[in-house]
Parts: sequence; C-alpha cells; structure tokens
Amino acid sequence: MRTQKDYLMQFMRLGGPASSSKASSAPPEASAGLPPEAARVLLLSPGPGPSTPWCGLPAEYACLAATLRLFTRLGCAEQVDETACDRLCSTFAEDPIRGGAEGVDISQRESSFSELAAAWDLDARPVASAIEPLEAMVKGRPTTCCVFLDAYVGVLEDPETGEESEQEVGSHCVLIIGGDLLGPTFVTFDPWGTAGGEVSLWPDHAAQAASPVSWVVLSPKPVMPDAASATS
Repeated sequence: MRTQKDYLMQFMRLGGPASSSKASSAPPEASAGLPPEAARVLLLSPGPGPSTPWCGLPAEYACLAATLRLFTRLGCAEQVDETACDRLCSTFAEDPIRGGAEGVDISQRESSFSELAAAWDLDARPVASAIEPLEAMVKGRPTTCCVFLDAYVGVLEDPETGEESEQEVGSHCVLIIGGDLLGPTFVTFDPWGTAGGEVSLWPDHAAQAASPVSWVVLSPKPVMPDAASATS
C-alpha cells in the first residue's frame, strides 16, 4: 500500500513521474493533478468500508466525500481524518433531504456546500472557472474543484445489451481532479448513476454543454502549529 501511495503521489508533483519520457518532454500544463487511471485507483478502490459509500447521496455531497477520500489516500492524514469520507456518507445517508434539492437557488447551494466543507476541515473557495484549480494542481497542491451544472445529461448503459440511453438530469455536480490547461481537458469524477460514479476525461466543450454555473475549489486546511511550536 505504501508503494502504491508513493507512486500515485508522483502525479500531484510538478511534471508527474520523473521516469516518464512523456512527462519530461511535455509542458507542466499537460499533467495537472491526477490522470484517469490513478484517479480511479484512489477514488473507486475499496477500503475498510464500501468502495462508493456516497452512492445515492446528492451530487455535491458525493463530490465532497470523494474529495475527503482523495486527500486521505494522497497522504493528507494530518489535515483530513482518514474516516471522514465514510462518516460523512453515513451521516447524510440518513438525511438526504438536507442537500442537493432541485429548485434551490444556486448561490444558496454553493454557500451550504462551502459551509459543509469547512465543517469537515476543508477550505472551500468560489472561483471564476476551472482553470484556477488546474493551475494549483500543476504546482502540486492537493486540490479538487466541485462544478455546479445546470443542464447535465446522464448516460445509462444497459448491462445486458450495452445500449446507451440519455437522461436529462439538469442540476448536478461533478468533481475536477486533474486535467491539462492546453485544451483545456478535465479529469472528472461524476457521481451520477447506479454504480456510484465514474472517472472520465471531459473536454472543455463537453463541460460547457452541461452549463456550468459555479465552481468551488476544495483543499485541505493548513495544519496549525501547536502553542509550543508557535512560541518557540
């Protein structure tokens, strides 16, 4: 597990793995945050609890829970409690009406989301677009971005026939966890669907088609020095 975490942490550092010839020849903007493969391992691999404990929760709660899991598995244990993801999901599974209600003003949803993030030891800050969090990821900072959408269309696949059908969802949230600034293209965790979500690449035109209306950057709160350290 330690070796796996060390490998994955390389993707949060400037330029990605040092041994990658592609990373050494590409500009740093081409490897912001996590690539899809690493993101799937971090977010969707089972741990002590369920692999997708946020399944069935409102989308913004699922994105917040996924962020807590991501930061914990990236080694931010001093800033984010390793049990936080499962505890948040257990808490709100009992009271799903507390968030994500359709018809609620987007500014109210964003404000409630930011307050909830702060209660779970995360800094939450609204930004003008997804570019700023990608820039933070390029610098190796643990960062995600919850995007509030107004015209999301979900795709369901029939497990027996493989046929896909679209469903107009409307109000929804997805989580940006990587990408590049050259497209831009976003590595996105989408909690929609019966399986508890998936990680995929979203080109900018796909993101714009879902009508993004708000972006909230999430990062671990800085560790405050204790009194002894502060006075030494």
